[in-house]
Amino acid sequence: MFSIDFKTTAKELLEKYPKKQYALLPLLHLIQKEKGQIDSDAINYIAKMCGISFNHVQGVVSFYSMFSQEKRAKNKISVCTNLSCWIKGSTEIVEHLEKKLKIKVHENNPENTFFLETVECLGACGSAPVMIVNDKYKENLTVEKIDQIVDAYSK
Repeated sequence: MFSIDFKTTAKELLEKYPKKQYALLPLLHLIQKEKGQIDSDAINYIAKMCGISFNHVQGVVSFYSMFSQEKRAKNKISVCTNLSCWIKGSTEIVEHLEKKLKIKVHENNPENTFFLETVECLGACGSAPVMIVNDKYKENLTVEKIDQIVDAYSK
């Protein structure tokens, strides 16, 4: 079900925390990275590892938008739509991405290479508009920069 690297890293995480349940969020991030989603089998697996209930883990997974129970594409694009980014044109950025990727927000593109979402704040207001592709911040966005970024991740 999980790779050897996952199991090794999970074991290291569990040993790092004084209580197994404290490793829940890092373990969920690890699963999301490994599988692209956190399904019920993964929730059950983590619940047993941490010694907590399935419902507790399910509640955490459903609360945080960074975790997905559905398969997401290879690259996740998160566009900030908070006030600073909105003033600087995040609406146009989202519209351009939807058109370029041929999807709407919260969808995977047909090639399953991009998933697009909007988020409330990425904490980089001074360089708005901002988005994150996977774990990398992309700041001071323009339509031209968006095209370059998408083209680079398409390869």
